[in-house]
Amino acid sequence: MKFFCDSHTDFMTKLESFEEKSNYVKSAKLNGAKKICSAIFTTEHNITIKELTKYKQEVDALNQSHNDLLLFTIEDIGSIPTSELEEILPLHPLSATLTWNYQNTYAGGAKCKSGLTKNGVLACKLFESHNIFVDTAHMSEKSFWDFCTITTKPIFNSHTNIFSIHKNKRNLNDSQIKQIVDSNGFMGLTFFQKFISKKAISCKDIAMQFAYLADKFGCNNFGIGSDLFGFDEKYLPTDLKNYRDLTNLELEMKNLGFLEEEIDNLFYKNFLKIFTTIYCSGYANEACSVKNIYAE
Repeated sequence: MKFFCDSHTDFMTKLESFEEKSNYVKSAKLNGAKKICSAIFTTEHNITIKELTKYKQEVDALNQSHNDLLLFTIEDIGSIPTSELEEILPLHPLSATLTWNYQNTYAGGAKCKSGLTKNGVLACKLFESHNIFVDTAHMSEKSFWDFCTITTKPIFNSHTNIFSIHKNKRNLNDSQIKQIVDSNGFMGLTFFQKFISKKAISCKDIAMQFAYLADKFGCNNFGIGSDLFGFDEKYLPTDLKNYRDLTNLELEMKNLGFLEEEIDNLFYKNFLKIFTTIYCSGYANEACSVKNIYAE
């Protein structure tokens, strides 16, 4: 069993009952999970601060039963008025995206050409002052570069893929990836076929993505941002349908010449590094205990 972290999943807003969610988290733990980012996807539901708070309480309850496995994240703050942004702070999310592909009051998304707005700049500065990552996933390229001019933190992108391999607007080009690496940041790779190829994919395709990054940028700033439950299961790799199947990805990476240490970095250590050095500096609690999360 290989340990892993996942910087983006949507199971919290896709699974309905607490029991389903608890069983899912239990299975993830049994299959080697160290940390899973449990994103609250707001776009389809126009979620309010009150509803976000309920989700956070549910994540806290799950963590009580499953040894603080989950990290609370927000996908798209577009439904939250600027006047209520400070109410996000007590929820202590690891990260928040400003948008989800489209224009809102904070930023232009991946399917737009516009950049950060004044409200977006305000949100970025507020979050960073409280050690909350501004997740650059779903940003337009202009929003990304606008953000790079004001950020004071390592750049974080929870789930994306590589534009040089497959030209999808949600993917990052090499200049953006280099910017993340130069900032000592983190980028998670999704398992979403539409970001990777026009055809069905397998673990080998994910391994090839990691190989491209390793060859150009090294193995110290990348990891898994699966986006599980963020799309129809038919778009998953044919041999990677759940965390148990990560053993198939490990094998493909070894076939490509990755060393054990490099796979460990990409599977979990890179994420834990940025989690403990940035987020944990603001919130000292059991979930942030370096000894606890590295314990094997």
